[in-house]
Amino acid sequence: MPVIFKTPAAEEDLINLWRYIAQDNPAAADRVHQSAKKTFEAIEDMPGIGTAYRSKRTKLHGLRFSPLTQYPN
Repeated sequence: MPVIFKTPAAEEDLINLWRYIAQDNPAAADRVHQSAKKTFEAIEDMPGIGTAYRSKRTKLHGLRFSPLTQYPN
């Protein structure tokens, strides 16, 4: 099964997002964290899901993105 590689910066972003939300609502922060985890697992199970990212930068060719499972916006 493919494995998602998250850069240290991406990991830090997830932690900072949790901290920011948790200031007002720790339970909501936990829900967002769980949604991110489920989204990463879904991408590992089906790497072709999500929308292709359009960019002129060849380094980004083939990159796909997907919203968090419980937060489609």
